[in-house]
Amino acid sequence: MHVCISKNVGPAVVGLRSMEVVVPEWITALDASLRAIVLRHEEEHRIARDPHLLFMSTVAVALMPWNVALWIQARRLRLAVEMDCDARVLRAHPSTERYGLLMLTIAQRRSIAPPLFAPMLSEPTSHLERRILAMQPSTRRLARLTIVGGTFVAAGALLFACALQSDNPTQPRPTKSAQVSYNPSTTYFEFQVTKQVSLSAGNPSPRYPDVLRSGNIEGNVLAQFVVDTLGRADMAEFKVLKSDHDLFTAAVKSVLPMTKFNPAELGGHKVKQLVQMPFQFTLSKNGVTNSAPRTGAATLTRADGPVPVNDRQTYFEFQVEQAATVHAGTAASPKYPAELRAANISGEVLAQFTVDTTGAPVVGTLKILKSTHDLFTQSVREALPTMRFNPALVGGKAVRQVVQMPFNFNLSK
Repeated sequence: MHVCISKNVGPAVVGLRSMEVVVPEWITALDASLRAIVLRHEEEHRIARDPHLLFMSTVAVALMPWNVALWIQARRLRLAVEMDCDARVLRAHPSTERYGLLMLTIAQRRSIAPPLFAPMLSEPTSHLERRILAMQPSTRRLARLTIVGGTFVAAGALLFACALQSDNPTQPRPTKSAQVSYNPSTTYFEFQVTKQVSLSAGNPSPRYPDVLRSGNIEGNVLAQFVVDTLGRADMAEFKVLKSDHDLFTAAVKSVLPMTKFNPAELGGHKVKQLVQMPFQFTLSKNGVTNSAPRTGAATLTRADGPVPVNDRQTYFEFQVEQAATVHAGTAASPKYPAELRAANISGEVLAQFTVDTTGAPVVGTLKILKSTHDLFTQSVREALPTMRFNPALVGGKAVRQVVQMPFNFNLSK
């Protein structure tokens, strides 16, 4: 299928005449079966010409914006379009659990939405929940009628069977347990395996760069790579997602080929798995005075077992037992810039910062990962010190956590 590759838009069908399928570049990392589901969903939208239907509903709302019922119907139409498309895809790929997990994965990765009349595999959270629930047979109207009718038929059959007696009763034959299919050449995600990758014992730690140690510089490296069926890191798939210094990155790349893992398993078979692993380079005092020399040690966070609690360590979301959340009594949202409101300009800011053990954001760690306008960025910077969070927990103890939070500036009446 001919598709358009974007940085972070989609998957969706965009346009009215050509109805191009747009997918984000990370979709290419999925295995062939998952890519087939994504493409089948978007192809079903094109066959049904759903962009035309959604465009007409958008035009109707634009012509009669005072009609509240029309707004509601337009929203219900979008949900109905997606649920109908889901049903057609499941007829071709009848794996409800796999399809639902794929929808959740795309919803977590999506950062930019296409136009209103572009149908897409991932929708707002409320729609996504209803679509997943609708996949369950018990939630469908036809299924409910089938259950009611089937109950009466089963009751009648049971009464009829009770009135009969077999002359030669036989025992049913045992059925063989289903085997989980797997492909040793496929790279699986964490949610697809039955046993995840874990670190083996006795691995070496990365060497702390002498230049950074003498300069009392600490940092982190977040690496992504594939662990093969032998428990080795495939350096051809190595990517650095985040690094505080190139020397830290070099230290990680030098030690990773010597690091041993327990490979992932699927149905009792060893398989390849995509792994994201943080490497933390921290300095500790080696003496009782401030003038004492400082030594550094780089540590690997184990993928199995609980993460040791460290008050000074900053954790990522996947390392904590309970992630940091916005406190119910936090201050108001960032103020909408008056100039942009008057110009009917909406936008988004994606911010990254650290939440400390008291639930307060550490303003000095604020990084703007994406912003559609500088005034939106300034509004977020001013509002962040007033916000309060429920701190992250590890082992029941509050810890520091890196948080990525989107701020959406939307215009309404």
